[in-house]
Amino acid sequence: MTHAAHRPDRAPRSPWFAVALGVLASCASPSSVSDRREPVDTGGARLVGAEIDLPTRPDLLDVARLEAGRTTGGGRLLLLLRNGDIAVRERAATALGRLPFPRYGSEVTDALCTALADNAPEVRTASAFALGIRGDASAMGVLAAHATDSEANVRAAVVEAASRLGGPTAVDICIRAMADPSPGVRQEAIVGTGRWPREDPRGPEVDRRLIDLLSPMRTEAAGAPAPSETWLVLYALQRRRSPLGAGAFLDHLSAGNSADARIFAARGLARIDPSGANLGGDPRPELTRALERALDDPDWRVVVEAVQGLGSHGDPASIGPLITALSHSSAHVRRGAIRALGSVSAGQGPITSALSRAQSDISPNVRAEALETLAKVAPPSVAFETLQDLRADSEPIIRRGVARAAAQLAPEFAFRLLEPLAADPLTFVSVDALTSLGVVGDERSLRLLRATITRDPDLVLVQIAAAAIGDKATAEDVALMASRLSRASGDGVDELWNTALAMAQQVGGEGAVELAGQALTLANPYLRHVASGVLEVLAVDVRTPTVPVEGPPMDVPVAGRDFPLWRTNPLVEILTTRGSLIFELYPEEAPLHVHNFLRLAESGFYEGTTFHRVELDFVIQGGDARGDGSGGASWRGGPLPHEFTRRKYLRGSLGMPRWDDPDSGGSQIFVTHRPTPHLDGRYTLFGQLRQGWETLDRIEVGDRIRSVRVLP
Repeated sequence: MTHAAHRPDRAPRSPWFAVALGVLASCASPSSVSDRREPVDTGGARLVGAEIDLPTRPDLLDVARLEAGRTTGGGRLLLLLRNGDIAVRERAATALGRLPFPRYGSEVTDALCTALADNAPEVRTASAFALGIRGDASAMGVLAAHATDSEANVRAAVVEAASRLGGPTAVDICIRAMADPSPGVRQEAIVGTGRWPREDPRGPEVDRRLIDLLSPMRTEAAGAPAPSETWLVLYALQRRRSPLGAGAFLDHLSAGNSADARIFAARGLARIDPSGANLGGDPRPELTRALERALDDPDWRVVVEAVQGLGSHGDPASIGPLITALSHSSAHVRRGAIRALGSVSAGQGPITSALSRAQSDISPNVRAEALETLAKVAPPSVAFETLQDLRADSEPIIRRGVARAAAQLAPEFAFRLLEPLAADPLTFVSVDALTSLGVVGDERSLRLLRATITRDPDLVLVQIAAAAIGDKATAEDVALMASRLSRASGDGVDELWNTALAMAQQVGGEGAVELAGQALTLANPYLRHVASGVLEVLAVDVRTPTVPVEGPPMDVPVAGRDFPLWRTNPLVEILTTRGSLIFELYPEEAPLHVHNFLRLAESGFYEGTTFHRVELDFVIQGGDARGDGSGGASWRGGPLPHEFTRRKYLRGSLGMPRWDDPDSGGSQIFVTHRPTPHLDGRYTLFGQLRQGWETLDRIEVGDRIRSVRVLP
């Protein structure tokens, strides 16, 4: 569960839209939404957002309302795609791409396929991207026919869409596109290969084509590689866990390469199976030594990937270098090194001594990580005594660390720790205690989880408990969930239904069929779709309507009425306990998300909220009033429909978390530590960090947002 509609009752502040934008200087956004260049660190220079043209015309606002309501308006969107001017046709294509497949089927797909022949490249580009987002494989043939479009932007969008659909034709399209004269097309082809399993029959061929792109003997047709092309190849190879990429990873881990190249080279060495590396002899020592050398990299992100790689390879000879990494200036590196020590070897004296020293680390997150590793490597009774002493610690991060560590212990020790932690006054702690009870999985733990489902008034905790039961669920658990759902309403009920349907599919039986049948009548179309899938898996023939029941258009905020008619992207400062983060927002591309964020900021919603999640060299996440990652309503109470675009997730990109339903945005935000192409087109991106890189790198779990304001 990512969101629940909880919001503190705060007094409204002076409207953010009353703040006028002054004349600013220096540093606009990348020139294209598909640009993958590293954002420029502007230091203390004053900033200006990119020029924009917000829609105010009635026909464009009509499209926006239909899109937000996830409706064609009785076919009106289809007519606008055919008959509007270029701006309307482009926007209509985008809106149609956000109508979910298969709820909206062949009529929408066919309209977008037809629009690939539009005389305006903007419309063709939007239509191709929309087909990829919808995921209807029947569009592949038409996409293939347009893979040689005269416009590079269109070809790039076609390649991206084809790679999302997958299959043999997509492989052909991407391999050919790797030799395209346009860097943007080549980059989409490279990233696209990371979306497919390496086990595909043509997997080795794809890997070799990627490696060829790194060769100095590139074909003349392909031209010189773009600066981001090298790291994208390494990204794709590590995403595919390609053992053929071992040589490329080793070559690019040295200091002479870009930080992004070094990051993905280290990730590649961490993720591959060394036995498949074509390096001659036993490659493990060479891979391990390379990762150990990377511990001296000046970029903490590379070092984090290196320590995690050493943990995954599990060479006891790496214990010394990992212990040395515990003195690194970055708390993220120290956390990663402690985690890696838990994977390298058990019961080693140097490790337990290092963990003892880590208990005095200035960062509570490092201390909490040490508890989890201690539970892995120390004798169970010793670990239990340490955890028992800290179970009621005043620091919530430590109590959560105890809850997570308890999952490593035998049931007789674990339950004594987890039972009181499951009732912790902070759900930040109790959600992890419930999850750990599921990992322990003995009868006492399962009884406590089932009692939570039955009696707890907090639907978040009910959902966590149900998910924790996992593969131990029985028909009785399905009945328990059905009973709980019959009296559940309000915040969190959709996520609870989603978990119940997953349980029903796993368990099967009459009760599961009945529960899924009830879900077919729910208001949430995503849950109806999930329920249909469950019934299909359970081999139940259910007649579902082929034409969706369309709702009304949704009112949307309008420039000049609900927010300023900006001529440039607004800049916003998030002031945290670690320092300032300044973002450029994208109201032209993601108007609902920008408006939502700023309306919540105006109300004071974010003040005092924590960063509840920090994944090493991935993201920081916050903006949840509950503080546990499960809450966060939009400014109007309900969920936000997604606004996926072609803009790429780079270092410092500002995105919107969600649960499985793409249309489930709320108040939470995340910011990326590094480029994350696997998030492109899957999570709404509505801003980009422009200043505050050191602050981003320092933020840990428990740090807080002090204020959010639009800059003049």
